[in-house]
Parts: sequence; structure tokens; C-alpha cells
Amino acid sequence: MKRRTFPIKLPVWCALTFLFGTSGAYAQLPALYQPPTLAQAADRAHQLFDESRLHWLCQTNNAESACKFGHACFDWAEFAAGASQRVAIAREGIAACRCATQLKPQLGAAHYYFAMNLGQIAETRPLGVLKLVRDMEAEFKTAADLDPAFDYAGPWRSLGELYRDAPGPPFSIGNHVKARDYLNKAVALRPDYPGNQIALLEACLKLGERNTVKLRLPDVERILHEAREQLTGVEWAQFWQDWEIRWDKLQRRMGAVTAKK
Repeated sequence: MKRRTFPIKLPVWCALTFLFGTSGAYAQLPALYQPPTLAQAADRAHQLFDESRLHWLCQTNNAESACKFGHACFDWAEFAAGASQRVAIAREGIAACRCATQLKPQLGAAHYYFAMNLGQIAETRPLGVLKLVRDMEAEFKTAADLDPAFDYAGPWRSLGELYRDAPGPPFSIGNHVKARDYLNKAVALRPDYPGNQIALLEACLKLGERNTVKLRLPDVERILHEAREQLTGVEWAQFWQDWEIRWDKLQRRMGAVTAKK
């Protein structure tokens, strides 16, 4: 469900600085590029949280402003110092998104971030979260109906991850077949997005579909390589950290399978 969670390696073009002397022009070699850090990503998330909150409080009847603040709440909650702070931030996001859905029921992004902030609270409660999970499921489905392409097919991706990671009945709604089917929809809609591809491979492994994973690995590796040239900057820091950890884990698991054979 989560878009995130946390390690980095981002390529970016460095600009050359040209110095001119009396004897002619010469180029100075650029300093080594330093990829964005999680601390920088956290600073950015906090700044956007403060700015969007102020913007919304100045116009509380604006659905888009409320939704933008809900988005910022989810992002800032990712860097919360503990469970109580995560819940407090997420509750602000839920209130904003609830307001947005009331003002503009057809705004898919508001339903999406409503569910994402519910997920932040669910993260802090390992037990007794079935009601939260059901509400997330409903909001993600509404978002998928209204705007399935939003956030790189985020509604389909999040539904798939929710079904993939939740416990199965009777404790929760977990269902690996549904997870794979929803993640296939995300991949069909946005095959270029690493989060969709990696989540689908993870779901296939949970279903024991190792041959499918093996066949897809080269294509996903190519997609990751291409995405590194496109998805750059501090806003992508935590995404790349998460994707690289998960990608490495997938490769190691497939290597272990091969060794057993």
C-alpha cells in the first residue's frame, strides 16, 4: 500500500562552471555529485506540510487545497519520530481529505490520500485494524473508479499491496490472487513506474509463481535503469531507497531458488 519506504541512488546532471582567466578560458572539473539524503527529503516534506496546511487554513472551502494538505500529511508522516506523531499527522490528513471528499466527491486524489493516511494509522496498530483496512479498501476502490492513473496508477497499486500484505480471512482481507490482479492493472496502466513492477513481482512470489518472476526480471531491471534517469531529485530519495532494497531482496530470493535447483 505504501508508496515508500526508505534508501537512494539518484543520477543527476552536474553543471560545469567555466572560469575565465587572462590567459584564456578553461573548464573547472565539477565536484562529485552527492545524491539527496533522507534528511533532505524529510526537510522538504516538513516544509510542504507547513506550507500546504497554511494554504488550506486560509481557504477551507477549497477541495484541492484540502487534498494537497492531505498529501503533505501522508508524506510528512513517513518521517514521524514515533507512533504518536505519525498518528497525529495522519489524523490531520484524514480530516483534510474527508473535507475534500465532501466538497468534491468526484476528486479521486482526495479518496486516495484519505486511504493513505488511514494506512499510516494502521501501521501503528498491529492488531485490531480490520475496520481501518476495510475503510482503506473502500477509499482506494473509489479512487480507482474516479482516477485510476493518479500517482502512477496509485489506486490499483495500493489495492494490490493492501491485499498482498493484509492477513487473510477471517482476520482481514488479505488475498494474494486479488493482489496480483490489481497489481497487473497498475503495471498495464503505468509499466514505466518501478513501484508497480516490483510490487507485482513480490505478489507473484507470494503465489509461488517463480517462473513468472524469473521471466520478468530482465524487463524490470531495464525499467529501473531507465527510471533512474527520469525520477530524480530529493522528492524521489525515499522511493529509490525502498525500491533498491526490495529489488535486491527479489534478486537474492530468485538466486536462492536457482541454487536449490
